[in-house]
Amino acid sequence: MDIRKADLLSGDGEGLYHLLTQVYPEDRSLSLDSVIEFLKVLTGTAYNHHWVAQRGRQIVGRLSISEPWFSASKSTLIAFLEVHPLCRKMGLGQTLLSKAIDAVQGRGFQSISLKVNDGDPDAVRFVTNRGLTPILTLTQSQFELTEDARTHLHGTARRLEGSTGIRFLDGEELAGEYPANWQEKWWRLQQTVSRDIPSPEPWEDKPLDYFVSSFLERGSIQPALWQFAIDDGQLVGLSGLRVSPSLPSVAHVGLTGVVRTHRRRQLARALKSISAARAYKYGVRTIVTENEEQNPMLKLNLDLGFRVTHTESIYRGPLAGISSRPSKRL
Repeated sequence: MDIRKADLLSGDGEGLYHLLTQVYPEDRSLSLDSVIEFLKVLTGTAYNHHWVAQRGRQIVGRLSISEPWFSASKSTLIAFLEVHPLCRKMGLGQTLLSKAIDAVQGRGFQSISLKVNDGDPDAVRFVTNRGLTPILTLTQSQFELTEDARTHLHGTARRLEGSTGIRFLDGEELAGEYPANWQEKWWRLQQTVSRDIPSPEPWEDKPLDYFVSSFLERGSIQPALWQFAIDDGQLVGLSGLRVSPSLPSVAHVGLTGVVRTHRRRQLARALKSISAARAYKYGVRTIVTENEEQNPMLKLNLDLGFRVTHTESIYRGPLAGISSRPSKRL
């Protein structure tokens, strides 16, 4: 088995995609484009490394480490570790993790976080055996967007639009109405609502140019599928979907949020309903999202008809407590 640095610009992207479909079989939103986009986001952070384990022509394991994009702390890392179900209990996971630990020695990192599928007992056992403990649980759910569901959502959206006293417009209309600074308006609103999303670390605002390059210019962002609430010229809420070009029938909720002054007015329900109903016209038939288990947005999604598929948890522990010696079984 060959363990090497990943080459994200070659065929490794496709190999990683096939690996992830084996490790996360419930995740309907996985696509080659989405995997490559996510790796680009990781690579855009200040510190990152990617390794893959290859057996023959097949990638059977990978480890990506990065400074968390959601954290202002410079002392913690987040790692994404997957091993093919048929290649477990061989020491491959520990060997990959050791690569990460060796790479960060002397750089001031004190802790590491790993995200695992709670329904995967091997993955859970791996992190708990190394002293990591859960700090955040994310519930993934999906919505089947049938014609009947679209009609119901459209009716809900029209009723709420008429009762809120707020004006709604999509991303294309936003750009047309504010041609000089629509990107800045979107960025400011998204930074504001992101600060209230449950996270292992406080949200760290990103500069406008980073938002444009890492978000707006991603292939999965279609402004027409993003809806905004505007009150007296100020953006006060948004909800939108990301659609991978290689998997146009499945959308992932990119973000839904309302500024604090305008909550409890059903704006989030209206925005999500408009966005989902609009997506049907674009060929979307399944919508996938994830929410922290205590986030009120989870209840809203279930009320709208989303169905829970599985949960994933982020585990964290001190780097000093994890052995850096590779397994001798490989």
